[in-house]
Amino acid sequence: MKKYLIIFLVFLNFCTTSASDNTKTVDTATTSDLIIQKINRAGLNIYDFEYNSWNGQREQKGGSKYQSDWFLYSERVSFTIDEVAPKGGQFFICETKTECDLIWQHYEELKSLAGPYRFRSQDGKLVAQLNSGLSLKTGVSFQTIFEGLDNLTVTNR
Repeated sequence: MKKYLIIFLVFLNFCTTSASDNTKTVDTATTSDLIIQKINRAGLNIYDFEYNSWNGQREQKGGSKYQSDWFLYSERVSFTIDEVAPKGGQFFICETKTECDLIWQHYEELKSLAGPYRFRSQDGKLVAQLNSGLSLKTGVSFQTIFEGLDNLTVTNR
């Protein structure tokens, strides 16, 4: 009887070890949907999302609201922030840091118009710009989220 119990325990241990090894392969990438969830969990009320995605459409991958400037990016998400409604902000996710460099440079050159709330992720593949009418406390909350992001990927939309 002991022999069967030992075999059963070894088998049970093998099963639980294999199952836990499979759960370790969870994707840790940050997508626009996860960014929005982080913002909401921080108590920042945002809504009215508009998505402009160029994923898989390389020939059309560019866009801008600013006169004749065109930027390469994979996804742009704009939204309303409750504190300054109907105004808000936007963030861009790029496939590479180089793609986002030009967007970042654009907002740096226009900081007197774009306001003080311009952020970049740790990996450089996200640029965010928010309305200058935000309170400092709200701006710092967004800063903590955006500047803490890493391992960004484009959402499949």
